[in-house]
Amino acid sequence: MASTDFIIKNGHLVKYIGNNEHIEIPQSVTAIDDLAFEGNKIIKSVIIPNSVLAIGRAACGKCENLRCVILPDSLSEIEPLMFIGCKRLDRVVLPRELKIIRRMAFYQCEALVNIEFPENLFVIGPNAFEGCCSLENLNLPSKLQRISDRAFCQCKSLRELTLRSILFNLGQEVFFEANKQIKLIYTGTSNEFCNLFTSKERKARHFESIGNVEQHLPITIQNNQIEYEESCSFCIEVECQRDNQKLIFINNRN
Repeated sequence: MASTDFIIKNGHLVKYIGNNEHIEIPQSVTAIDDLAFEGNKIIKSVIIPNSVLAIGRAACGKCENLRCVILPDSLSEIEPLMFIGCKRLDRVVLPRELKIIRRMAFYQCEALVNIEFPENLFVIGPNAFEGCCSLENLNLPSKLQRISDRAFCQCKSLRELTLRSILFNLGQEVFFEANKQIKLIYTGTSNEFCNLFTSKERKARHFESIGNVEQHLPITIQNNQIEYEESCSFCIEVECQRDNQKLIFINNRN
């Protein structure tokens, strides 16, 4: 790969102008600027070295044939829109020290089936994975502190969700228009989950939005079944591992 394929200024990769399908960023690069690969229709894979400390907004946005990206462990944040519209992206290796995934970072990455979140991740931003319609399983790390609004909206293939932390900040419509039948694995107790779910201190819609519920509505909890007063139908099974209890979030109303 020729050095002339890259426009580099003061360690910043400003633009990729080559025509290779598989790209390895030079070790001399310390940052990748906004839109550096945006709209490229040729590249299929990108390997980014640990010399890169920052990657700008929409750096790989709308790269319609991009399928694989290996991000450097030196990266602590994924900026907004970084992979927006990369419809064939099916493999992403996230940095081990990643802390924040920002707004719309993987918006409409329709081929993404699984993603392994690093243990130090503590924020998933608004709409971060919205429209990832092939995403099947989510295993969320124990240090996660916030899932923002509509983060996993329209993830229609989502079948299993594992929560390994007590989320104390969960946005609105997090799972809006996702799969209406989801198995949710919670590492705490059933009482902890119900307290989390029904807390009056929380003003946002929470797990209600898994099942496509559009309003914050009263629920009843009886015999481990949690029922909504809502017109749409859905069924969410919650397995609480610490006390080996199961809860069923169910609504059969039409």
